[in-house]
Amino acid sequence: MCNAVIFPLHIGNLQIVWCNCIKYLCVYVVNCKRVKFDINPVKRSFYAACNSIFSHSHGTSEIAILTLQETYSLSVLLYASPALTLQHKQIDELNACWNNVLERFLVTDVVNQSRMLFMVLAELILNIYF
Repeated sequence: MCNAVIFPLHIGNLQIVWCNCIKYLCVYVVNCKRVKFDINPVKRSFYAACNSIFSHSHGTSEIAILTLQETYSLSVLLYASPALTLQHKQIDELNACWNNVLERFLVTDVVNQSRMLFMVLAELILNIYF
């Protein structure tokens, strides 16, 4: 690390305070030697969206709930991800978030597991070809 003393920055009589993190377009850039992004706010927003869908979907079919999760919660998780340079650990954390949602559906019973798995695989195949 650099041992240089950073003097306060002033504009007029106002002092600009140095900070450790900047939020720009809902992406948190962390003060570091290299460009680094904080994914914890993204994970919190993702779990909040998931919990909102789960709490308001009593009596709804699991396929409809999974579709809602894919449409709304997954988009929160993947927002701006193609433009970010994420570390492998951060990518694994984001994968774990989505896996937690999928596990909730796959724990129920064998018939629903096979139906859900078929639906997810069919959608992945369609997305690859189109």
